[in-house]
Formats: sequence, C-alpha cells, structure tokens
Amino acid sequence: MNEETIKCAKRRDSNCWNIIDDPDDKRRVLVGFDKLSPARKRDVEVRFGNPYDLVARTPILAMVESDWKACDYFRGYRYGANLSLPGDRVNQYTRAASWLNMLKGVKDKKAAIKKELGLMLTEFYIHVQELISLEKERGKLKGYAGLDVLPGDFPSSYQRLMAKVEGYKTGGYDSLIDPLFGNKNAAKIGKVPSLGADMEITEGVNAGYLQEAVGINEGLMMQNEPQKAVLVQKSVEKTGGYCPDLAKRQIAIIRHTQSLHNNLDAGQVAKFVNYIFKQNGWKTLSRARIHDIMSENKHLTTSGNRGTDIYRNEIAMQMKRKAPDAAMKYWTLDGWMVELMYQQPGVNKKGHKVVDYKRLTAVIVIDAFNKYPVGYAIGEQENTDLIREANRNALLHTKELFGNYYRPAQLQSDNYGNGNLVPFYQAITNLYVPARVGNSKAKVIEPYFMYLNKEYCQIQPNWTGFNLDSKKANQVNREMTDKMKGSFPDKAGVIKQIERIIDRERAKKVDAFMAAYAPVQHTPMNDMDWLNAFSVPVGKTNSITGQGIIKTIKGVEYTYDSFEPQFRANRHLDWQVKVDEYDMSKALVESPDGKLRFVVYEKRAVPMDIASMLPEDHQYLAHVTKFNKDREAEVMQTLASDADITRQVVLDTHFEGDDELALKMRLTYAGQQKDRLNKAKNNAFALTQKKEQRRIADVEADNTAAWEEKQRAYQDSKVDFSSYQ
Repeated sequence: MNEETIKCAKRRDSNCWNIIDDPDDKRRVLVGFDKLSPARKRDVEVRFGNPYDLVARTPILAMVESDWKACDYFRGYRYGANLSLPGDRVNQYTRAASWLNMLKGVKDKKAAIKKELGLMLTEFYIHVQELISLEKERGKLKGYAGLDVLPGDFPSSYQRLMAKVEGYKTGGYDSLIDPLFGNKNAAKIGKVPSLGADMEITEGVNAGYLQEAVGINEGLMMQNEPQKAVLVQKSVEKTGGYCPDLAKRQIAIIRHTQSLHNNLDAGQVAKFVNYIFKQNGWKTLSRARIHDIMSENKHLTTSGNRGTDIYRNEIAMQMKRKAPDAAMKYWTLDGWMVELMYQQPGVNKKGHKVVDYKRLTAVIVIDAFNKYPVGYAIGEQENTDLIREANRNALLHTKELFGNYYRPAQLQSDNYGNGNLVPFYQAITNLYVPARVGNSKAKVIEPYFMYLNKEYCQIQPNWTGFNLDSKKANQVNREMTDKMKGSFPDKAGVIKQIERIIDRERAKKVDAFMAAYAPVQHTPMNDMDWLNAFSVPVGKTNSITGQGIIKTIKGVEYTYDSFEPQFRANRHLDWQVKVDEYDMSKALVESPDGKLRFVVYEKRAVPMDIASMLPEDHQYLAHVTKFNKDREAEVMQTLASDADITRQVVLDTHFEGDDELALKMRLTYAGQQKDRLNKAKNNAFALTQKKEQRRIADVEADNTAAWEEKQRAYQDSKVDFSSYQ
C-alpha cells in the first residue's frame, strides 16, 4: 500500500479504514484487517497469508533466529571465475540456514514446544510447512524487500524437510547452494563414481578419493564426532563424492582443448572432452556446462585459440590515455582507403572498352590535440613515398601557420615500411614511437577515419559503405549503387572531394589548434634537418671545383657551393649529392664514409657588366670577396706557421753526413743558419773581434730581408689564389 494513501485515510478519519497508533512505536500506525476492501485483503493474504494464522504462528517464527555467520559465509562465497552469489540468493540461503538451525534443535525441545506453544509435534510441523511455503512464495514476489524469504527449491513436506536437515548436518552451508552457483557436492566436475560392493578398489581416482575420505573420517573420530565420520563413509560408498585433484585434471583437459589454435566451439570441445571422460569412467558434461567452463577460463585460453594480439587488446589490462593539452606535442599518421568510388575507363585484353571502379588511399597526419589534419597525401595505395609526401605536407602546413617548419615533439605510426622509414621519422620529430604490432587501440587515428567516413563521405552519392566486417544493415544499398555508377566522378574528381574534406576539417579546427600552440616548446627545422628527411641521392659522386659542385639533374645543370670553409677544405673527396626534388635551390652533400655532411646552395650568377648588377649581386660579390680574402689570410698564416715550426725542428736536429749544411740551408731562414752551423762545427768559424761581429750582424739583417722576399715569391708561384675567387 502506498504510504500517502494510509496517511490521507488517517487524516480524514475514514470509516473504511480502522487505523490506530502502534503501541510499540508511535511513529507507525496499524491498519485493521477486517475493514479492508476485499481486493486489499487478497493482497495481504498473497504476501503474508491469513493474518490470524500468522499471529498464531508468531511464536514459531520467533524460534527462527537469524544466522549472521551464514550471511557472512554466503557473501564471501566465490565460484567459477571468482563470481559472487546474487544478493537475493544470499538472503534466501541465510534464511534457509536459520530455519534448519531451528529444526536441528527441535528433537531436544519436544517438551518445550508442547508446553510453551501448546502444540503437538505433528501440529508444530504442519505450521512449519505452511510458514515455509509462505516464505517460498514470498521469495517469488517482485519488489519484496524483507529477509524472511526462502529459495524456491527449499523442501516443505515433512519427509523431505527431515532429509534436508540431515544433509545440512553433514554438508553445512554448502549443502544449501544450488549447483548453478558451483556447489561441488552436486557438480559433475570432480565427482567420484559411487563405490558399490562389486567395485574393485585399486589404484586411480576412486582409490585416491576413498583414501581422502578415510583421512576425513579419522579426523572426525579424533574430534569425537563418529556420526559424521559414518555419514562421510556412507556418502562415498553410496553416491561418490568430490575430489579436488580430479576436478583440476578435468578442468585442465577442457582448458587445453579450448586453447587449441583450431578455436573450437563449446559443442566441439564437449565432443572431445566427453570421450576422454567416458573412457576414464568420469561423468560426462553437457554442452551448456562446457560453455560455462569455457567462459570462466576465457582469460586463460584466448592467447592460444585467438592469438596474443587479441589477448592484449581484449583481455589484458588497457591503458586509459588522454589527449595532449597543447598542439604540436603528438602527431599520428596512417593510411585510409577512402570510401569514395571513382570510375576509370580502360581497354581489356580483347580491345573492348571497360570501366573499372576504384578507391583512393589517403595517408593523413593528425595532431592528437584536437584531431587536426595537419598533413595529407593522396595516391593509389599506401607506400613509403606517399607517407613521406604526407609528412612533407604537414611540415609545409606548419610553415603556413607559424612561419617556419616545426617538427612535432612526438610522432607515432604503425610499422608499415619501418625498415627504411625509421630514419626519416627520426629526422622530422624529436621522439618517434611506433605502435606495437597488432595494437590497434594505440592509434587514435583509426576512430578519426570512421568519423570522416560518417561526417563527410556517407552523404556523397559515390560512397561505398563502411568496412566489409560491418553489419549489413549499416552498409550502402548495392542495388542503387550499381545503377548510379555511371555518374560517379573520375579520379581527379575524387581527389577534389578528399581535398575539400581536409579543407573543411582544417577550417573547423584551425583556430583552436593555433591557439593551443606554444612556440617556445618547439625548435624549427633548419635546412640540414629538412634535407636529411626529404633529400634523395642523384647520380654519381662529384668533386669540388673552383665553381663548386657542378651537377646535371634531369638534363638541367646546377652549380652548388657553400661558404663553409671546411667544405672547400675537403677538395680531395668525392661527394654524393642529395636533393629535394620539390626544391632544387639547395642540396645535401655527403662524404664517401657519410661522416661529413654540408648543405650547399645553388650558386648565384652575377652579371658581367656593372650596370646590370642588382643590390643583391653586389652583396653576394662582397661576400665572395671577403670569403676569399679570409681564406688567403688563413693560407698565408698556416704556411708561415708551418715554416717556423719546421725551421725550429730542423735547427734543433743533428744530422749525420755532408748534407747537413745543405739541408739546414734549405729548410731554415737565410742568415740565421750561420750561428747554428758554427755551433754544429764546434764554433770553427766564430769571430772573436767585435768589429767583425758588428759587420756580420749587418750582413745578416740584409740577408734576412732578401730571403723573406724570395720566400714570398716562391709561395706565390706554388699557390693559385685565383681558384678562390
């Protein structure tokens, strides 16, 4: 009854209701049964039985004390794959244990029942049966929140009730649990066959279980419970019992069969398993029971019957990730076979005109911050060239947005073409992290393709539907598609459709993308970074000439040079030239061992006549002139330093033979050798007169000036400085 209905009746003091305050609790009211309408009386009797009988049986109900230990046991009970009992079952089994606890002690209280209740034992059990029946029916009512309910299979007849009491004495709380919830006493798994008088007890499962039962009996006997020991023995001899070791072996057989790479279903597993069980004298299992066991052990068998990737994606613990909080932190790319069809006319082998219907592939690079399509490339199929082009487009787009080429902090891709793409990826990002093979969940771009398909492609007349493994109800009407094929666009038309999709996506998201960009966190790409990523080798190696490196590419002659001194210092090497085919204004040159790399630029051609020269030409000419002067000074300084070092070493070295004087004359400065030679010949030519010493000093100074002039002329004759012009 609705509580408000009773409150209103009490306020109106209605004659149709007999309502009084509850003497035990003033906050509640009592409603008289006799004045209720016939319909409401029926409702009360359905739920509680006849009120007068219920009141008469209240003393019996008071004997049924709640068994809170049973409640804790059933709440903590686990079966199968660590499953718990439903809440209503916990209440029902707890109530059943409370009833059985009361009935176990009835034999010792026969006199008390007759004296206190005024009932014969037969009358007592009649009331018990009716109360149990009432609580069983009450358990079937929806919405009943009371705890005085019993399981639907709880016995109510006297004989079955007494048998239940005896089973409860030996089996305890487990005897109340339905086999549906893993009751081992009733389960077929691990059940040992009965040991009849004609069965020979030898080695094997039966002997092992009997030995276990004997051990239980000995323990019970030591605890002075001989009656329980006898019951266990009789249970084994008459009906068999549960053997944990047998259950483990049987479950292992089922799991092994389930985990085979053939991926057998429950029916096939049951066929193989039951054949093995039957040959061993074990109870066979139904297909439904096999299916339940397979479901419980799916976490252990998936890697075997479906593969490691499925296990990792569906069974293993998954990481929950969130998108970056700023742009340019994380890029991811993948190939998308665009669900837009185009027609391509052709000629078959017989020379007849035919029309092929195809789809294009777009490699798309998105920024994970807001799924912004930062780069893309469209082609016939996914390949390494298309991937490079998509990333080129992405970096070009960063220059359009931010004024320079900016690489992302992190880049992710699948493992397609990683054999030769990894160096490329590492050149265009600070950190390259490929997705694990088979881990589709790691790539946020795949759901993005589904979004593009639904948002833009599905509304087009040449849409081809979702993936082949999608539900048929979600696919395109093939009949209408076949009729409309003739109006489908050509390849160029579909390319325009894809480009419009990207343009619309960019227009919707570009403001948020640019607002979330933090330039301080990113380093722009220089020419060396760009060429490392996008240049390709052309032709054979080349040496450096006075003009630089002259290279003919696709019939066009290019001259590349660099103001890097170390580049021209390695004139003896042959250089491999690598160019970006989309920008020939610069190139990357590598030494044969790959250890030296320089960026060289296309040489500027300066007009011969001054009148035709532009300000940029004058600046370039001044740059070249300064570069050459610096190199000449560097050459002269090096040669002078080398000569001084050589002179010092030679003069400090003792040579044997007659060539000593000539060698020292050749490798030392003029005039200064006199003192060195005099010292070498034990001062044989030393002069003792001061006048002669002054004369020699004057001659020495004149000779030194003459020698330096000759030395400069000699160097000019050996070094061609015109090559540095």
